[in-house]
Amino acid sequence: FLETRGNFGLDFTSARETDICRFATCPDAFNARDGFSLDDRRQIFQYTADLAGTARFQPFEMLGSATTLGVQYFQNNLSRSRATGEILPPGAVSPAAGSEPSVASTTDESRTLGAFIEQALDWRQTVFVTGALRYDDNSAFGADFSGVLYPKASLSWIVSEEDFFPTSGWLNSLRFRAAAGQSGVRPGTNDALQFFSGGGGATARILDSDIPGLVVDAPGNPGLEPETTTEIETGLDWEVFANRVSVELTYYAKRSRDALIARILPPSGGTGATTRFENLGAVTNRGFEALINAQVVQRPAFGWDLGLSASHNSNKLEDLGGVPPQIGATIQQREGYPLNGYWQRKYTFADGDNDGVITAAEITVDDSATFVGSSIPKTELVLTSGFDFLDRRLRLQTLVDYKGGHHLYNNTERFKCADARNCRGRNDPTAPLFEQARSVAATEHPARTLSGFMEEADFVRIREISLTANAPDDWARRALRAEGLSVTLSARNIATFTDYTGIDPESTYGQGDVPTDFLTLPPPSYFTFRLNVRY
Repeated sequence: FLETRGNFGLDFTSARETDICRFATCPDAFNARDGFSLDDRRQIFQYTADLAGTARFQPFEMLGSATTLGVQYFQNNLSRSRATGEILPPGAVSPAAGSEPSVASTTDESRTLGAFIEQALDWRQTVFVTGALRYDDNSAFGADFSGVLYPKASLSWIVSEEDFFPTSGWLNSLRFRAAAGQSGVRPGTNDALQFFSGGGGATARILDSDIPGLVVDAPGNPGLEPETTTEIETGLDWEVFANRVSVELTYYAKRSRDALIARILPPSGGTGATTRFENLGAVTNRGFEALINAQVVQRPAFGWDLGLSASHNSNKLEDLGGVPPQIGATIQQREGYPLNGYWQRKYTFADGDNDGVITAAEITVDDSATFVGSSIPKTELVLTSGFDFLDRRLRLQTLVDYKGGHHLYNNTERFKCADARNCRGRNDPTAPLFEQARSVAATEHPARTLSGFMEEADFVRIREISLTANAPDDWARRALRAEGLSVTLSARNIATFTDYTGIDPESTYGQGDVPTDFLTLPPPSYFTFRLNVRY
């Protein structure tokens, strides 16, 4: 038989941000006392079209087949206008009233067109084989690159369903699986485009006259391609003890070629851009994932279930495509080391005169920068635990997670110590010695090293606790003529345990490839009340 599905829609988001500081009402910092007004407006349109069809048939009694064809189209449009007015006259509130107005606008548009075909076969509902091919084209690709093909294949074998598999009282099911395939990461919306700018006093000397000119503001890359990842994955799943315990184990090995790396440009290039994205070399990721779920206690009056997921990843930049190491102020890309790793000149210190104050003479700095640590967590653990009471009428659930094996650049503290010169390590003689040392190393030692602000960022967070009460069915029917009624109280981001000295070790995750704690807020705590009524 034939089945089809379609998904067509438009998601629209409109946001407006305003900020105002009236004349002579703000703190006396920079020129804020003169007053300013900001009006920032954004509109985002997301168009989706997804159409697919699957044909299923049974060519033989023990062989099943499913063939799927599909096409997808996605388009994102961002329009943003930002108006700012500084030095407001008394009583003024709009950006236009400022004696120094400025206007900026942004338009980003990305389009993706994809098509795929997938063939799935099953033998006696025991062995499953799947093969697929996908084609993608995106507006962010360079003009010299059209589209890309991604193949995949997978094999799954439920060994416990075979006649030769020994039966036992404790092992209920066993499955082996393997898969291989490719996927891609597209460039940023405008990474391949070249832009010009007439600002900054760009002029050309023609016939003894200065003529307004243009400079290359972004060099672009017409040959920019997607970063393509090839992955091989193997694993096994099993259930034991009357299906009360399930375990999933997976090992994977990924290699990304044509890695999208921001290559540093020489100043002699004559462009305002300092980097350009290029497809350079290869990156590998290897690791494992594990998932364990257990029903520890199953009784009418009390139930207890546990879940543990764990993952560990090793990342390495294998090849830079023949270009030299890409060296930034805090991040470097070097072959044989993790991608986006922190590099800095390390130091040691000692309070030689035991006066409780660290000076530049008491700090020894290495001659060259060395690898400090990865900017992305290597190990992640998530533990969930649920308790059921009163014949499952009341449920208490907790979620705790851990991330570790990485560092985070505490740029907020660096700014306070090195720029504002107003941090505890600089001004308080009773501050811990390590805080004094990193401030002195960044401001007074000739090396001006920032390694003291690249801190280990391991943490354990109580992510969520929730309590759900389910009312008896007759209560719901009598009170609301409903089939069910439940009430949930939950709290999220409750407590964090870490040695990181910044505001929060997770303050900027998800905002870029390299997390940086710079004048940012920690993840907020949420307290939620939810009433569910089912009819």
